[in-house]
Amino acid sequence: MRARGSMVAMLGVAALLLGSGCTDPQALQIAALQRDKMALEKENALLKSQIDDLIIRLKRNERDLAQLRSELENARNQLATLERLPPGWEQSGGVAWIDVSEGILFDSGKAVIKQEGLAKLSEIAGTIRNDAELSSRGIYVIGHTDTDPIRVTKDKWIDNLDLSINRGAAVTRELYRLGLDPKSVVAGGQGEFNPKAANDSRANKAINRRVQIMAVVRPPTEGSARRAETGGTRITPDGAATTTGDETSE
Repeated sequence: MRARGSMVAMLGVAALLLGSGCTDPQALQIAALQRDKMALEKENALLKSQIDDLIIRLKRNERDLAQLRSELENARNQLATLERLPPGWEQSGGVAWIDVSEGILFDSGKAVIKQEGLAKLSEIAGTIRNDAELSSRGIYVIGHTDTDPIRVTKDKWIDNLDLSINRGAAVTRELYRLGLDPKSVVAGGQGEFNPKAANDSRANKAINRRVQIMAVVRPPTEGSARRAETGGTRITPDGAATTTGDETSE
C-alpha cells in the first residue's frame, strides 16, 4: 500500500509538472529517483518472498534427510542383528522371532515338551542370553494351532485356544529354567487365529502348529501395563499362570 501510495503521489507530481510545462531538471530527477526506489522496493519484496520459500524448502529437506538417516540406521541395526542370529530366526523392525514347530516340541494334542523340543529351547535360550541386544528385549512366547478340533485329548482342553495357551506356558517355564529373566518373558496363545498359511492341506496345517518366540524392543511402559497390552498370560517362576488383567503389581 505504501508503494502504491508513493506511485500515485509521484504520478501526481509528474502530471502537475508536465501540465504546467515544468522542465525543472531537479524535479525531473526527483521523479526518476522515486521510480527507481519503487522498482527496488518491488524487487526486494520479490527476493524476500523467494528467500522465505527457500528456507521452508530447506527445512523440509533437512527433515526428510534426518528421516532417511534414521531409517538407514534402523535397517543397518536390523541387518546386524539378523547376521548374528542362527538360521531360523527372522527380523523385522524391532522384532526378532523364531517359530518352533509342534513336531519338535509336542506330541499331538499335548503340552508336555519332548526331549527334542527341550534341546531346541536350550539352543534358543542360549542365543537370547548371549546376545546383548536380544537379552535386553521383552520375550513373548505365543502358542498357535491349526483349525482342526481337538480329538484325542478333548477331555483335557476346552479348545485350540486353551491348548495353545498351555503350550506357550510350558515353553515359558522351560525358558525360565534355562536362565531367562522371568520379568522379561510373557506367555500366551492364539489358537488357530493367527495362521502362517491357509489351513487347506496337511502340510499347511503342520506349518501353523507352532510356538513363536519373539524378542521385542521394549515399549516405554513397564511392568503390568506392558503385559496388559500384549493380551498374554504371565507365568510366575513357581509355575503358576495368571492372566495379565489380573495383575496389580510386579
